[in-house]
Amino acid sequence: METFKLAARPAVLVLLWVIAFAHTISELSTLGPTLRAAQAATATAAPRTNVMAGAATLSRRPPPIPGR
Repeated sequence: METFKLAARPAVLVLLWVIAFAHTISELSTLGPTLRAAQAATATAAPRTNVMAGAATLSRRPPPIPGR
């Protein structure tokens, strides 16, 4: 019985390590497809502009006068 008590704690720690390792590997296996999908989505998206939406309403300056 003493041998079982002595071996139980390391066995539990190894089991927890194996579970954590398997979870980490399964998460990493989804990283590649996710990155490829994100790259494809940004390649087909409209180009970004530096203009903030609604920036004219937040500005304290009056709006520009057309033709000036």
